[in-house]
This record gives sequence, structure tokens and C-alpha cells, in this order.
Amino acid sequence: MKRLAILIFLISTFCSGIIYQTMAQEMTKQDYLELSRQQKNVGLILLGGGAALVTTGLLIVSGDLDSTIGGVCFYTGSIAVVSGLVTLIHANNTKMKANKLTLSNHPLYILGATNGIQKSYPALTFKISLN
Repeated sequence: MKRLAILIFLISTFCSGIIYQTMAQEMTKQDYLELSRQQKNVGLILLGGGAALVTTGLLIVSGDLDSTIGGVCFYTGSIAVVSGLVTLIHANNTKMKANKLTLSNHPLYILGATNGIQKSYPALTFKISLN
């Protein structure tokens, strides 16, 4: 039994290491913009669906005061609306993060060179606004 537990632990550790390694790849500006677009779509769907559920729940409850389905629709819609708003805020943050990342060539000054050799190297820059 101990061997089986150790084997399962080792296999799960190995699999999770592979998953985290693929997730840890660097994201480019286009990746962030695509992620922001997908988050915006999900947020709008949640917001619209939640608003429809809230309206439906209110209409059901206004017709029959003892209706539990109306209350369930109302509370589920409220949760969906809040989730949609949070997703839209996160999409905006992801879009701002994409706009702050740039890939450009930066100069590299070599010290000790008599003729002032200057090389360039590709670099990923990240802007931090202090406002």
C-alpha cells in the first residue's frame, strides 16, 4: 500500500511539473491581447446572461410570492453579473499589461573597446507608470 501511495505521488508530481512547465512559457504582446479579448467576451456573456436571469427571477417572483425558482434565478443571475464585472476588470488589466510590454533592440556598450563598439540585443521591456 505504501508503494502504491508513493508511486501515485511521484506520477502526480511528474505530471504537474509538465503542466506547470508548459504554462510558464513567456507570453508575448499578442498573447496578452488575445487573452484580454477572450476575457472580455466571457465577461460580456456573463454580464448579459446574469442580467437576463435577474430580470427573469424578478418577473417570476412578482407573479408568485412563494416561488423558489424565481429566487434561485435572481441569486444565480446576481452571482453571474458580479463574475462578469470582475472578468471585465481583469480583461482591462490584461490589456494594459499587453500595452506595457514591448520587444525591441537595446544597445549594448562594450567597455574597454577603443573604437566604441556598440552591439544590440533583443530585450523585453516592461513600462511601470508612476502616476
